[in-house]
Amino acid sequence: MEKENLHELSTEELIKKKKSLNFAFGLMVGSLVISLIITIFQTIKNGFQLSNIIPFSFLPITAIIYNSITNINKELKSRNVNG
Repeated sequence: MEKENLHELSTEELIKKKKSLNFAFGLMVGSLVISLIITIFQTIKNGFQLSNIIPFSFLPITAIIYNSITNINKELKSRNVNG
């Protein structure tokens, strides 16, 4: 996957990308929290199963989205834009 250069994007494109990434980040965190709650209840009821590890697969994706948002915020700050 080719890394996108944030310097080449317009300010409007960066703001739009930030909004969509914030939405995706919220969905990922929400689904992670719900999955962890369900996993805790299933572990209490049925004991540990291999499927209890599945919610933790969301963590790397969530971290990547968060890192992208942070990079966009840095670029917007360097342009003196409050996006």
